[in-house]
Amino acid sequence: NGPQDWSCCFGYACQKRVSNFYSIIATDMMYEIHLTSTPPIHMRYRLKHNDGGNPVLLKIYFPKPQRIDIFVGDRFVAPNNIDLTSESFAMLPADDKYIPSLSSQIEGENYFDPTTGFLYLLIRGTEPVDYKIQPSVVTKVGATIDIDNFFEGDVAGNIAALLGIDPSNIRVTKVVREGRKKRFAPTWDSSEDIVLELTIEPPPLANL
Repeated sequence: NGPQDWSCCFGYACQKRVSNFYSIIATDMMYEIHLTSTPPIHMRYRLKHNDGGNPVLLKIYFPKPQRIDIFVGDRFVAPNNIDLTSESFAMLPADDKYIPSLSSQIEGENYFDPTTGFLYLLIRGTEPVDYKIQPSVVTKVGATIDIDNFFEGDVAGNIAALLGIDPSNIRVTKVVREGRKKRFAPTWDSSEDIVLELTIEPPPLANL
């Protein structure tokens, strides 16, 4: 059941156990990693004694599509599919073109594919590389809204106002229109049923 708890916790859920796992591996290769239980919220990888050597690409499986932040040393490294055109932190749709290459020189280059559950993480051995799973809520909400005004301007802001959420915490937003209005509705009634698909999570930290 792991090493002894080193915190002052007397319950199971809050115990902290530091584990070290060593392995001898070849560089310039990709390794697929599956854990036998729930992945830790915070885990560190380091490729020791590899100064100037070739990198290793880790393909780590996560059973849930969560946001996983990567830090090199204590610096945040943005994923390859970050949307640079968005004013807030947002991701582009999943695509294999974002998988890091073994020829990359970027320590901690990363990409998480939510469709397969794999995190791709490049380590070169210059510094420790940490991942941290961020708390997030993925939900669908049905609503009846004034469709003429809702889609004008900032949709995410409108959703945030509807749910009482800080707009900066809405990471992914998908609005699905039902495509039909209510039966027997007056001609002046522009309300329509929609389904909101969104992920609510805090923005990433700049440092670990």
